[in-house]
Amino acid sequence: MQQGEHTMRKYVFVTVGTTNFDGLIKVVDTEEFRVAMMAKGYTGLLMQIGNTAEYVPRLASPLTNEKADALAVKDDAWVARYYKLKPSLQQDLTAASLVISHAGAGTIIDTLTLRRKMFVVVNTSLMDNHQLELAGKVDSLHLITLVPSECELMSKLATDPGAGVDTHGDMKERLTPSHTLQSILTENASRLRLGDKPATTMSILGSGGHTAEMLLGLKSLDRNKCMPFTYVMAAGDTLSERKVHMHEQEMAERLRVAPRAPHIIRIPRSRQVKQSYFTSIFTTLYACVVCFFMVLAQRPQLVATCLFKAT
Repeated sequence: MQQGEHTMRKYVFVTVGTTNFDGLIKVVDTEEFRVAMMAKGYTGLLMQIGNTAEYVPRLASPLTNEKADALAVKDDAWVARYYKLKPSLQQDLTAASLVISHAGAGTIIDTLTLRRKMFVVVNTSLMDNHQLELAGKVDSLHLITLVPSECELMSKLATDPGAGVDTHGDMKERLTPSHTLQSILTENASRLRLGDKPATTMSILGSGGHTAEMLLGLKSLDRNKCMPFTYVMAAGDTLSERKVHMHEQEMAERLRVAPRAPHIIRIPRSRQVKQSYFTSIFTTLYACVVCFFMVLAQRPQLVATCLFKAT
């Protein structure tokens, strides 16, 4: 098999993001799932199981080399691989014919931009499932197939062909901020007393889906009118940092200018994953103090965060 030939293999990519979603992995790591997918013409499965996964797939082997062709084999036999997390899922999303994902906004946006068929499975174990609102809205636009829980995935796969790639043609127009950042800035220029001067701008990035949402909204901004421009992200959030650099490169290519080195400020997290609520009181207070002095020092005139909305 030639290098890269596995991109022609019809395979399923399952991703859970950074959160624990062992329930979904257990469903796809079964003989029932393999038989159902092979009946539909799929010959491979690649799973991204997350750093906090407690369940280890039994019917798949670990992907030890991230840069290797994940499903490159010499025949059409079923191949299953898994890994915990990569800096970017773009390559795997691009190569997949079908994506089964958690309801993370970033994954949904990236997958639909690539015009891939997608089933979005709600992680009902999350305490505050804020992802469900976006997934429900995108499902109502017939861009994805929404699965209420992992227990219903097999029945959905059997009875629903899923949203076809042809329905994604106007995805970018339908999944955009209803009131762009540029229009907000223009409408409030007089109130901000900007005149012809650019506005000092700060963009607050979350992790994963929040970053994808924010960067989508930032594409509407005239960067010449938003200077200096600062990105704020949590300490240790390497994923958002990579996405920012990719965003800056994409903007530079679109505007045909030299890419700018992004100005990034890192702040402490108020709470780590699985951190106790008691100790979170003190780390949250510390984070608030740091952020207060950061804003005081930067004095932004425009602050943008999570303004994304499906319309």
